[in-house]
Amino acid sequence: MVDNRADYIRDTIDSLLVQDYPHFDITVVNDGSPDPRVREILDSYADPRLRVIHQDNTGFIRTAVSIPEGLALPTLANGVLQFGFVASQIADPRKGFSALAPFLSAVAARSGKTVQLHAYGWAREGSLANIPGVALVLQPRFSSADLGRVYSSFDILLCPSRLDNSPNVVTEAFAHGVPVIGQSGTGMDSYIQQEVGSLIDFHSSEDSALQRFVDSVQQISEHYDSFSARAAHYAKDQLSPSAIGREYLGLYDQLLVKGCS
Repeated sequence: MVDNRADYIRDTIDSLLVQDYPHFDITVVNDGSPDPRVREILDSYADPRLRVIHQDNTGFIRTAVSIPEGLALPTLANGVLQFGFVASQIADPRKGFSALAPFLSAVAARSGKTVQLHAYGWAREGSLANIPGVALVLQPRFSSADLGRVYSSFDILLCPSRLDNSPNVVTEAFAHGVPVIGQSGTGMDSYIQQEVGSLIDFHSSEDSALQRFVDSVQQISEHYDSFSARAAHYAKDQLSPSAIGREYLGLYDQLLVKGCS
């Protein structure tokens, strides 16, 4: 399934076509990409093993997440706002950590609460700048066995990356009842609904973006139990492996019908 990502299509298809095993075919679906390069690249192939289908956009199928059993929903501590950030390398510019500073400082200045940022991942000593009014708590990388502990250590996950279309940390947070504030204009638009978090342009320098972030944090904080419960229910109802599996089966059935027509 292809929706944009023109820069990666040729490398992906070429890597499949050069494999040694002879008995295979490839079906690529251009899912209504607005980038004209997608159609041009796909139509440039004449290999009989490759079948290309161009169609109107059918919607984004999200990433499934394992649902923890016996989940105890998190609660908000009085007088403290604890944010989370997760990346293999915290200072990786693609993850957007540096964009958080003005937003967190604005919350600290306007809320009157103690603000903490729990940053999970690796960072070279001295590579992260201090954020005025914010206590930065560096945490190590973790394994899947630690998910419950990690997501119970903060109240709201922040995901400011402009390049992660479908970050696992977003679905993992929801599965553990943690609301998410993510970067707008990315694949996170398909995950983060108003009832479970908020979308912000962390890379905007406009005061309106800062105010939207402050307002979002305030709304989530004031109704935290509801946001948390809706996040966990949303993950179980719409993002579980069985739910996402049904979506893929439905898509596969559509492709079979098109293939026979």
